[in-house]
Amino acid sequence: MQKVLPKEIFRSYASGKLLITGEYFVLEGAEAFACPCQMGQELWIEKVPSIQSQLIWKALDQNSLIWLECKFNLPDLDLMYTHQEAHAAPLKKMLDFILNEKPDLFEKGYSYYITSKLEFDKSFGLGSSSTLIYNLAKWSGIDAQVLLQNTFGGSGYDLACAGAEKPLIYQTDKEKSIWQEIDYHPTFSEQLYFLYLGKKQNSREGIKHFREKVKPTASDIEFVSSLTQAFINANDLKSLKEVINTHEKFISKNLKLPKVKDVYFKDHIGAIKSLGAWGGDFVLMTFEGDKKELYNYIEKKGFEHLYRFNEIIKN
Repeated sequence: MQKVLPKEIFRSYASGKLLITGEYFVLEGAEAFACPCQMGQELWIEKVPSIQSQLIWKALDQNSLIWLECKFNLPDLDLMYTHQEAHAAPLKKMLDFILNEKPDLFEKGYSYYITSKLEFDKSFGLGSSSTLIYNLAKWSGIDAQVLLQNTFGGSGYDLACAGAEKPLIYQTDKEKSIWQEIDYHPTFSEQLYFLYLGKKQNSREGIKHFREKVKPTASDIEFVSSLTQAFINANDLKSLKEVINTHEKFISKNLKLPKVKDVYFKDHIGAIKSLGAWGGDFVLMTFEGDKKELYNYIEKKGFEHLYRFNEIIKN
């Protein structure tokens, strides 16, 4: 008997993200500046006729190595096998919600093979979860923001980045989220760098800390929004550095956490800004010399992953 090969029925791609301004306060309605990355995650789905219907999930890292493998029974999504319980649990939560909303999504008499492929190291915090949510939402026909709020939670800026072609201004309230893609081509982009600190942060824990420590006023929200606009409109590096320093001072004071420059880079002459959840993912650095000089500096500090703005941002 001739073997029946799986037939591809769906394919989607989502861009990674970096939140440049407005971190935490974007949850309360402040305008934030966010950028989609050139690296993202692809997802494709195949199905094949089968007597015992199953869902076989494989997640590949940037080197095409399997980092998560699961097998579910269909249609009830009982987990039959995985080698990563911690990662399988949130995946099952997403799939359970999708199936509850779309009970006819899986066709009887078929097994489904779902494969996801990252283009960046999953420890980088560039959106391994948000890109997955975006792709699953596209497949299922469920609003991505609805899927997010019923699984991981958050402001949703990362989902806006997942489908964006340019940097964007993002704002949300309890009713809806709005964003606008903009052209952002600073003349000093060669002096902007992203450095990965190697200490991946849990966004949900960061949000919890913010909720417990900070009770932002309307003037706080307005002030953060003004910093976002000032960042975008800065016409020279000196102006941008002033915005970064003001932004860092304000967030540090509210979170009662030290600025990243004070922790790791007190002797750096440029400005340094935390991005997203404070404490360990990427930071934005300004530097006016040669990249090799900056690389030697960060290498002595024990860091290695350094990118120019135009090397990582989709623009």
